[in-house]
Amino acid sequence: MNVLVMATMVIVMTAAYLAQSKLLPAPVKFLPELMSAVLAAAVFFLGTRQHFRYVAPKYWLVALAMIAVVIFGILANGVGSGPILSGARYYFRAAPMFLLPAVVLFSGIQLRQQGILLVLLALLQIPLAISQRWTLVDEGRFTGDYVYGTLMISGVMTVFLIAVICVLAAFTFRNRLRVWQFVVLSLAFMLAIAVNETKVTLLLLPIGLLVTVWHASVPAKRARHLGISLAVLTLLGAVFIPIYDHYSKLNNPYGQTLGEFFTEEGALERYLRTDAGIGSDKEAGRVDAIVEPLNALSKDPIHLVLGLGIGNASNSNIGVNFRGEYFGVYGRYTITSTVATLILETGLLGLAIVVLFNAMLFRDAQVVARSGNTPEADFAAGWVGVIAVMTLGLGYLTLHVFDSLSYLYMYFSGLIAATRMRMLADRREGAPSTQPAGVASRLRSAAPARTAGALRS
Repeated sequence: MNVLVMATMVIVMTAAYLAQSKLLPAPVKFLPELMSAVLAAAVFFLGTRQHFRYVAPKYWLVALAMIAVVIFGILANGVGSGPILSGARYYFRAAPMFLLPAVVLFSGIQLRQQGILLVLLALLQIPLAISQRWTLVDEGRFTGDYVYGTLMISGVMTVFLIAVICVLAAFTFRNRLRVWQFVVLSLAFMLAIAVNETKVTLLLLPIGLLVTVWHASVPAKRARHLGISLAVLTLLGAVFIPIYDHYSKLNNPYGQTLGEFFTEEGALERYLRTDAGIGSDKEAGRVDAIVEPLNALSKDPIHLVLGLGIGNASNSNIGVNFRGEYFGVYGRYTITSTVATLILETGLLGLAIVVLFNAMLFRDAQVVARSGNTPEADFAAGWVGVIAVMTLGLGYLTLHVFDSLSYLYMYFSGLIAATRMRMLADRREGAPSTQPAGVASRLRSAAPARTAGALRS
């Protein structure tokens, strides 16, 4: 099973890129869905044998609530089969990744292998991003949108690399990684982030890193670790800002440095709001993408609560028959952020459920991070910061559309949620207090794990 998980990681990180680059046939981009089907079958087979004992009831309730919103939204709007299939593909295809850690108990060695693979995939983004930037410069182009490594959009690569930095920070301040190693890796990742000119880095990176350090540090060392993290942030900023400013001006007669962007009157406001109202041909700003749909849907209470139906305001890369009925009207908003898509297709209720889901994950990660000196606890400390970054990112990108972020986020979030349930099971079943949380579960894989080859392969 570990091989299957690692193969899925590689596929979701590279399939779309390989297909678009014509290095592999176009149908390769649908490999993530194939892996979802395989994983769903494995989860169903193993989970029913174990009665899904390590899936917290609160997550079943959230899932049922979201399914109910989707069904009622479809019925209320008469959504066609094409948009339903397209929407379901984006909303639910990563769900098996969340459940997998609850039915398969991965060993410490296997989790380490997954972590190393993730870092290697992150390192792969650096030479690709630099090469893509050089190509744009040679062609006389100036946008950083096409500097994305293997992740198809610059912002997605940025969010992914920031998430990796958060996890590495947690391992650093839990003494599993040396400070100099963390600094070198972070500088390398920051170089890739800088060449694609992602302004939101200045918001997401400090928040993610500081939240991580707060949870990774014991109170006695917290002030010292926060000081180190601020020094690292300063160093990363010293790399990011000059590179950003250089490329923002290169070949671009309208380019702005970061200093000009934040000090010039109205520049930030124009970035967030472009007055792209309904029927406008302007590109929607992040605020427009939220405010305009809310204004439009507020005229009908049912639409405001349930939205227009899953997939009914989105585009589809499967074909025009799968495109939403309202894409022509609201497409400029749904291509901007997940928050805008959720509001338009699942209403305020659907958005609230997603925020609640992230809040539950955040709490579980906090609990696991405080559970002891185990790899799971150390990873959870970093994942607290990742959850903060991903939650803020909902208003910045269409995170649910991209295989890389959605699959990895669901898998590692599921790992945290399952670890907390195993901790509770250890306490209920009287696990010896000398054993770190989760160890008793590994030693005690008797009942559900007599098929050891299936669970640990």
